[in-house]
Amino acid sequence: MPAGGYQARRPPAHAGRLRAWERVTITVVFVLVAAAITVIMVLTAHPQSAGPSGHNHTRGTQQQRPGSDQHR
Repeated sequence: MPAGGYQARRPPAHAGRLRAWERVTITVVFVLVAAAITVIMVLTAHPQSAGPSGHNHTRGTQQQRPGSDQHR
């Protein structure tokens, strides 16, 4: 017998098993949230250095020099 005397047995804290449609709904929501997070991470990722020299090389873009006019 426990030292505290008689203790009534508590019912389980959960409501039992989930229904099939509840499991499917939770799975679909989880997958959609994970996909959204992945898409956001990919779209907001900034490229790291392009090579061992540490320079980012961008092709097809020219940097404007101070004093130059691009509208000629």
